[in-house]
Amino acid sequence: MGKRQTFFAFVGLISASLLLCIYTFSALAHPAAAQERTAALIWSNFLFNLPGACLIGWLDYAIVARLGRRWPAHDLRRVLTEVGLASLMVALLSVLASYAAAQVGSRSVAVTASLLPVVLWNSLIVLFIELHFSLRRREQIRRRLLTIERERALYQYEALKAQINPHFLFNALGALASLVYEDADRANRFTKKLASVYRYLLTTRERQSVAVGEELTFVGAYLYLESIRFGEALRVETVETGGGEMASRQLFPASVQLLVENALKHNVATLARPLHLKICVGPAGVTVTNNRQPRLDSKGGGVGLAHLRERYRLCGLQLIERVTEDAWSVTLPYVPAEGLR
Repeated sequence: MGKRQTFFAFVGLISASLLLCIYTFSALAHPAAAQERTAALIWSNFLFNLPGACLIGWLDYAIVARLGRRWPAHDLRRVLTEVGLASLMVALLSVLASYAAAQVGSRSVAVTASLLPVVLWNSLIVLFIELHFSLRRREQIRRRLLTIERERALYQYEALKAQINPHFLFNALGALASLVYEDADRANRFTKKLASVYRYLLTTRERQSVAVGEELTFVGAYLYLESIRFGEALRVETVETGGGEMASRQLFPASVQLLVENALKHNVATLARPLHLKICVGPAGVTVTNNRQPRLDSKGGGVGLAHLRERYRLCGLQLIERVTEDAWSVTLPYVPAEGLR
């Protein structure tokens, strides 16, 4: 709630509670009075006392805010102290106001009769103000915890992107060493693709989301490098069913690559049992599907997939995973521009 909304809500609370208090005590004090006279008396008292009630409410707000800063622990002692100080303040103001009225009107005014309703009303206002501060503190704590959780997930994901599987780099350099002697042109192309992979990782480190087109270009370079190692044991198909506008939709950087790497890491890929990868770009998101050929040392979906699930959860979305006996499919929903905020 903004400052303007808080101000109007506070004035509304003061007005409604004051009117209710005046109506209650007027009905108790004048049970047999005529309805028209009682109504007129109530409204005249309300309009006369409203400016002073707003001033008292502002002083109550200042007392609660000051004690809240000096006494952060929220307990019954602090609430009682707030009510006591506010009651003492309003009692003193009532005495001064009654004395001033008596001086101006040259007549004595009974302070005790009007003091009890004012103190009860003021105590109610203090409790409402304390409830407001309590709810605001709770919301601040919730937001702080959510921010910490997001930063932790982002750190884990960035650390994961920064390493992109050390085995990949080791294998890529080994493949490059072989190509240098076998095929200079392919070695040159391989070097450029490897450079583009790490260029993408460096340029997207500070970005929370990237266009689908950028991500698929990066994945294409990554798969080119892997195809040198796997050869015909790796077969890839890319399908676009959502139209050209899908290329501008947003994904987390390296998210499609992570699913591709996950499939390569946890499945067998040989000439006798080739690994089939299908990347489908559709209206609901980007889907990566692979045939299931689990390695003997495979341990499930992997840490990277768990971190990706967490990032989507913090963004209010979730991965769509489908696992059958023959295939594993994961759909990455599109994310808002710049991902998590």
